[in-house]
Amino acid sequence: MELYMKRIFISFIAAFSVLVLGNMSCQSGGEVINKSTKGIGKLKLNVSSDGKDYVEVTKANGGVDTDDFGVVIKDASGEVVNSWDRFADVDEIIGLKNGEYSVEATSGEMVSAGWDAPHYSGQQNFSITPEQITAVNLICALDNAKVTLEYTQEFKDYFQGDFEIRLVNADYTSENTPIVFSASETRSAYIKPQKFELLFTSPKAPSHATVIETVNPKDHHIVTFNVKPVGDAMLNMTVDVTTKDINLDLEVPTDEEDLGNGGNMPDQPGGGDETDPTPETVTVQGVGFDIAQPLIISDATDFANGACTKPVQVNLTASAGIGELWVEIDSPDLSEELLNAAIGAKKFDIANAPDNIRSNLIMFQVIKETDVIKGANSFIFDVTAFMSLLPVNSITHDFHITLVDSKGNSSGTKTLSISRTE
Repeated sequence: MELYMKRIFISFIAAFSVLVLGNMSCQSGGEVINKSTKGIGKLKLNVSSDGKDYVEVTKANGGVDTDDFGVVIKDASGEVVNSWDRFADVDEIIGLKNGEYSVEATSGEMVSAGWDAPHYSGQQNFSITPEQITAVNLICALDNAKVTLEYTQEFKDYFQGDFEIRLVNADYTSENTPIVFSASETRSAYIKPQKFELLFTSPKAPSHATVIETVNPKDHHIVTFNVKPVGDAMLNMTVDVTTKDINLDLEVPTDEEDLGNGGNMPDQPGGGDETDPTPETVTVQGVGFDIAQPLIISDATDFANGACTKPVQVNLTASAGIGELWVEIDSPDLSEELLNAAIGAKKFDIANAPDNIRSNLIMFQVIKETDVIKGANSFIFDVTAFMSLLPVNSITHDFHITLVDSKGNSSGTKTLSISRTE
């Protein structure tokens, strides 16, 4: 039994070391040193972006092109060691002296509001060890928010294209804004994460406005306009944020005499009417699979170059905001001792994880440095990278997941059961 555990431990640590090396990719420069010089460490950089509105943006693949991303390397004192205007100009392997560094990448200057103007940036610390290669995976996150307008067929039939909606924020007035949604506009606007206002005008209805007070990076505000005839025609606008759930229902009558507020949209959900509050929901669901059924990961079809290519993700949602997110790993091959050494605990609360556990989860790509889980309305629990650590046999490895929202409502414990086979 002791020999068996030693073999497991050695296998786990070996896989753990490979994953650490592969998960820390990024490129740096600083003082470029001859790669054959003894005592000099080497840095290998990968720049990527991840999330709902993100795609992989490394040099090797498509999607967002990172070739024009600016890259800066700084030492522990904050001094710039080297910088490049374009990631395309960064060497694949660069020599650096022993020490602590940070790398930053950005897609350029963020506009206050613009069409098709996503802005990405990322920053990560790393260490250089003499005569070793340090790989750093710099994740660039979306810094701005996205606004998309949609219209129901009833709305289109009623207004017949005779309307205009302007997006106004701190940098623009209603007369001076680059974002004007005409009836034929299908593009999404990207804005700085700050309060903004939507101004609706039409000769067929009173002008009105609504203010979105809370705007965070990565928020995607999908605003759907709808008209329903109830006595006089009613204009119903719904704001549905899918990247971070912020639900806001606003109703405004098209009859100006019924407004009673100068033509402005009411601030309260439901147009100020007293309605029963929407019950809170707490859900735990597999992404592309039924979490109630065992998930089989096959090396033959789901692995390439030692890494799992099949996403193993669980979508967690809490309409009242995430309060706690407990995960317990139950595996015959991963003992509590090994899990304590690798992650910091066998059972842990991801939403309130201490720094040591959070750092390890980031290293295993379960979470990203930019993730703010507590208080969020949704989160993707991603254990795809963890699949490389599981031995190839018929043993089932269980991830027991319990989601609790900010009001104490619980999903109950859901179990993600995984087996890795040949």
